[in-house]
Amino acid sequence: MDKSRRDQFLADWLEGSFAGDGPSEPELAEFLNELKNDPDFRRAASRGLLVRRFLGQKQIPSGEFTDEVLESLRADSSETLTSAVISNLQVARRKQRRLFWGSVGLATTAMLAFAMLSAFDSSLGNRNIQRPGIRVIAAEGVGTLDTEALQQGKPVQLRRGILELDLDDKARVVIEAPASFTVVSRLHVRLDEGRCFAEMKKGTSGLRIETPSRDVFDLGTKFAVEVSSSKDMEVHVFDGTVEVSDGTDITRLTEGQGLVVGESGALSRLSADSSRFVPRVPRSELNTQPLLHWSFDEGTGDTVNATGRDPNLELATGTLMTTSRDGGGPTWISGVVGQALSFDGESGWVNTRHPGISGDQDRTIACWVKLPDERRSAVSTMIGWGMGKRNRGIEKACFLESAQSRPEHPGHYGRLRLVAGNRTMGTTNLRDGRWHHVAAVAMAGQDGPTILLYVDGQLEHAERDSEPTSLDTTTDHRLSEPIQFGRHLFLDRRLLRGAIDEVYIFGEALSGDEIRQLIQPLAE
Repeated sequence: MDKSRRDQFLADWLEGSFAGDGPSEPELAEFLNELKNDPDFRRAASRGLLVRRFLGQKQIPSGEFTDEVLESLRADSSETLTSAVISNLQVARRKQRRLFWGSVGLATTAMLAFAMLSAFDSSLGNRNIQRPGIRVIAAEGVGTLDTEALQQGKPVQLRRGILELDLDDKARVVIEAPASFTVVSRLHVRLDEGRCFAEMKKGTSGLRIETPSRDVFDLGTKFAVEVSSSKDMEVHVFDGTVEVSDGTDITRLTEGQGLVVGESGALSRLSADSSRFVPRVPRSELNTQPLLHWSFDEGTGDTVNATGRDPNLELATGTLMTTSRDGGGPTWISGVVGQALSFDGESGWVNTRHPGISGDQDRTIACWVKLPDERRSAVSTMIGWGMGKRNRGIEKACFLESAQSRPEHPGHYGRLRLVAGNRTMGTTNLRDGRWHHVAAVAMAGQDGPTILLYVDGQLEHAERDSEPTSLDTTTDHRLSEPIQFGRHLFLDRRLLRGAIDEVYIFGEALSGDEIRQLIQPLAE
């Protein structure tokens, strides 16, 4: 059987397009004999998981999979794991007994699967494949992206930032740094380290996330995978079903379920936690108008005025407050742009009558802040609103602050933190006596918000330091408080020691480019 006939044989058989009664017994015997005696065919197979994906579908689409197979072979061409293929084929056969090859022996099917991968691989040679089905949707804080490696199926190192990709117009994946990954094909991603959120379009399935210890197969769902530097692995399912396989055993997970795979291969269950993963990168509109903006450029008096598109601007007018009978309170100083307000940490804050953004609406808070170069045990709150109570009532409020120093967490000192559904903290110490532009983006999620933090226009590597709750800011309760500057909603009403300027509140999740636009006046 010559090469062209062999390739056509495979394509016809896998697509179910044989003429008449199908291949003759002599043809099948000739092909299997060729496969049996040619080790190059077997070496060209991946772990068979690509095969399993095709077998798991209700039908094999004609014409589409040839390109998919061609793209998928290069990175896996050195592996020979017959047992993995057979195991996966067994599962697929149990689930799809009516597939047209159900009458073919299992060992024969596995060999043909190997041959299918190998035959197409032989047509690739050493060419680099450009995959038009792989598209960068958004990249935030990534810096220079190796798009050539991304398109050619080579490893990509993501040292910082977040990358969002569209795969074949069927799957959307978001990869968080630090990460090492390879887009093997349009529906096959190898994740060696990092976090990956994945979502299939409704009515589609078949995405494969390969990791060093297990592979995750999507069956029409929304899920996430994390691989640590020690190669421990976690899978979280937020909607639908996935199957996790090591080539022999398969674990099925459904909505709300998760799985931990230890370094030794030990498995343990956990509840899915969507707040640990970024589900999307905010898009750059570059024309989003602020809901509210306080410039603090009055320079005198005891009120600050707001501008913006909010219909209740009159409620956003701020009043300079003081706790001292001898005056005191916020004072006017030169700011980043025009004037700013300085707070002494003892006697003053700014109070408005505006309730703030309520419920689970996406939001962005941004301002300039200057905190003294000193170690304080108190929280420094720039802006906040909602319903709070002493100690742990944070889930119904929203405020932007600089974290305090605690004996159990000395490294948290001075870091930017947003409290909105959970506490999410950055890495930069803001207490250096300099002006910094800070911004926080909160996006509602199923199990808690996704929060992105920026310092001086750069995306922070953020970490959560509380259990997740929903983004549910209560503004209409009798205990709810309006927007305030320089005072904590609870925690003994602690006051800010520092200065703030150019405060913005948006009713949308701003992109990094939009946040950096807010910094431009300083550069000009």
